[in-house]
Amino acid sequence: MIIDYTERHYQEDISISDLAKHCSINANYASQLFKHEMGITFISFLTGLRIDHALWLLSHTDQTVFAIAAQVGYSDYFYFAKVFKKTMGCTPTAYRKKNNSDREAYHESKPS
Repeated sequence: MIIDYTERHYQEDISISDLAKHCSINANYASQLFKHEMGITFISFLTGLRIDHALWLLSHTDQTVFAIAAQVGYSDYFYFAKVFKKTMGCTPTAYRKKNNSDREAYHESKPS
């Protein structure tokens, strides 16, 4: 129930407290249960969902990085860029450039 709710609402400003209320359980218990069942913290799971979606958007759309940050649940672009870089090892813009150049190189080398 917690995972389903998180996957449907990751773009929103959600917390373990929100999930606990949704599931009618104590927030500390929800946090411990999540960690026990998933092997990672709620924040790590939420960040993973958000970054995975951002990766897809960076690779498949021309939306600005600012718009992508907002779309995946980060109201602060600079915080999004910081989390992205910590997770992926590069900035969102650098990821997009590399991904686009890799895609172009693939299409150029692909036989017709």
